[in-house]
Amino acid sequence: MEPIVAPIRSYDYKIEMKEGKEVYEYRNDGNDLLNGLFIINVYEPDSTKYDIEIKENGLTRKTLKYDQSYSTFVNINLRKAGIFKEGYKHGLWKTTYENKLVKTENYNNGLMVGRYRV
Repeated sequence: MEPIVAPIRSYDYKIEMKEGKEVYEYRNDGNDLLNGLFIINVYEPDSTKYDIEIKENGLTRKTLKYDQSYSTFVNINLRKAGIFKEGYKHGLWKTTYENKLVKTENYNNGLMVGRYRV
């Protein structure tokens, strides 16, 4: 039986390139690398929600439309599940698309190995 894992959102982490490999770390916690099993719900920028310019006393400042940083993202019904090891993808990763198509990829410390299936 697989362990129960709380899903995270794709805008909760950032990806940096180190030595030609993608390294995943939390966006808010400094250099805290992702470790363990994760389910990721993928979000993309929403083109209908954007920054608003406010002009007051001759100064221009920008604010988000709904005063929430995540209001500029929309869920695209894409889900990724797999294991991170010290910030690198490791082991079998499954991506489930909106139409229930599943893609599997195998990683070894951030590098894709072997074949992948759709």
